Amino acid sequence: MTTLHPSASIRHALEGEIAGMLGESVLSIFVDITERDFDGKVYSVKGAFKVSPFFLKMEGKFDAKLDENLKVITLRITETT
Repeated sequence: MTTLHPSASIRHALEGEIAGMLGESVLSIFVDITERDFDGKVYSVKGAFKVSPFFLKMEGKFDAKLDENLKVITLRITETT
């Protein structure tokens, strides 16, 4: 039986990946998960992110798939600002 990971752990994994893709510090990335599904081996996650070191620098949306160990399989981000 697989143990589900809490949203905070999934958010932490996504913050690191998004920060790396954008060349930003992980401390300036804020992730909001709006949809989450788990099919037994893969998490499907959708949501929004903000890059805000001191002021709002960028906003966007993401669509990701993570394996059961929270390793990112796919990550698509779209900037909205």
